[in-house]
Amino acid sequence: TARLVKVKHERWGCALATDRHGKVFTLVASAHPAIGYTHDRMTPPEGKYDFILEPINRILMGAARHELKISQDYIWGSILPSPREMVNLVAANIRKIHIGDFGKSKKDTSEEARFLLEKTSILHFEGLPL
Repeated sequence: TARLVKVKHERWGCALATDRHGKVFTLVASAHPAIGYTHDRMTPPEGKYDFILEPINRILMGAARHELKISQDYIWGSILPSPREMVNLVAANIRKIHIGDFGKSKKDTSEEARFLLEKTSILHFEGLPL
């Protein structure tokens, strides 16, 4: 299961995806600085944006770049995604994501975003299966 995935960082995501021929791929990503930045070169941002690409966004971008379709039932995140990641999931027509730890998130507003998206049946969040 997804619980067996070992990634260096606390924030990671993984998904199963297929290409146009039906070949299955596993996509795994962790939080990572944008190209040209490193953790040691960055100062904490003062505004609402920073230079860290979040794992779910990296998975969505990678799938799009390689023309892969993410399976609706097989996308996981180690913690609650950021509100921006949630919006991007909806834009990618993903309607369900499995979460490892609902008590952790990068953004304080993640829980509120989750509540609104679930209340309106736009995005469903489930715990990781054992």
